Amino acid sequence: MNSYRRRSEDIKISMLPKWADKVITVIQWFLYTIPFVCCSIAMWLEGTPLANSYVLTAVWCLSLLKLLEYLDGK
Repeated sequence: MNSYRRRSEDIKISMLPKWADKVITVIQWFLYTIPFVCCSIAMWLEGTPLANSYVLTAVWCLSLLKLLEYLDGK
């Protein structure tokens, strides 16, 4: 008698187009690699104001990654 299924199991609807998932994956990859590149450049430019700028850029990218993790619910 319990033949009713939930609608989420019945039909999978995505609010984003297929290409958007791929673009988001590429952007996340860049956000993972940019902090390492920025910190490497900052180590070469140690003691200059430009080095501090690179470190702040790395921290900003890492905070964006954390925000994306919270929004995805992972």
